[in-house]
Amino acid sequence: MRVNKELVHTEYTDYFKAEYMKCGQKIEETKKQLLENRDQTRVTVIQNKIAHLTDRQNSAKAVLDNNFDVYDLLAADVYTMIWGNSADDDAYRSMREDPNTILYKIRELKRVEPVKHLREYCTTELAEYTNNYIRNDYDISRVVEW
Repeated sequence: MRVNKELVHTEYTDYFKAEYMKCGQKIEETKKQLLENRDQTRVTVIQNKIAHLTDRQNSAKAVLDNNFDVYDLLAADVYTMIWGNSADDDAYRSMREDPNTILYKIRELKRVEPVKHLREYCTTELAEYTNNYIRNDYDISRVVEW
């Protein structure tokens, strides 16, 4: 896969600037939650969330620095697949709640063990999801050439 970096910078720089800043704020908020929790299961989940927010922020920074690949473009979307968005608009919620799906298994594992990096999920457990996403999402499909 080849990414049209010029098109990304022309049309999506503002999005990645906002993404970078939003992740920084969420990381700080989540660190506060970590200080307030003593339950080990909850602490593990919060630490994993911080790790994935950091991955997401690093991917946004890579795009802004013009040192990125397709997986950096997908970081926010993969984060949403794993962690969810809001209850009202999260297209992956039913898959995270179905014990027969890989998203359910990832959801359960993030409660008890350290998570993989977002980009690693793109090439392993979530490869089918991310490949379909790359082909079918309007914004991503415009900038990625197979």
